[in-house]
Amino acid sequence: MAEAVRPGGWLLLEEADYGFSTLTAEVADSSYSVFVSTFQALFGFLREKGILDPYFGRKVRRLMEQLGYTDIVQEGWSRIVQGGEPYTRFTTITLQAAAKPMIVAGLLTQEQYETVQRSLMNPSFSYPGPTVFSAWGRRPL
Repeated sequence: MAEAVRPGGWLLLEEADYGFSTLTAEVADSSYSVFVSTFQALFGFLREKGILDPYFGRKVRRLMEQLGYTDIVQEGWSRIVQGGEPYTRFTTITLQAAAKPMIVAGLLTQEQYETVQRSLMNPSFSYPGPTVFSAWGRRPL
């Protein structure tokens, strides 16, 4: 993709980063510790298995630099997600897909899994979604 850009042209890279997502927006929530530990375990599991690098978004600027692009700018944005919103469907499906192997590996209990799934469907529960990092730069002439 980077080589398809004409000299002097611009390239935009965007990628999610889940580092901030392991916190809940309301730390007084009783399910806070279960949510945090479950998602830290999930992200570690996905990374270890080579399925996903949940912290890849923060690397997009470095990728642009390695390509030799110039005039690089990077920014990121996040939003607070409420339980039951459409985005939480993606989160619940991701957790559901990983739950059984995580339980077998001793990284998650069935009770933790069920607690987090209930939280994700509860409209009064909120948490930071992934940070979407964008980096753009110009291909050298």
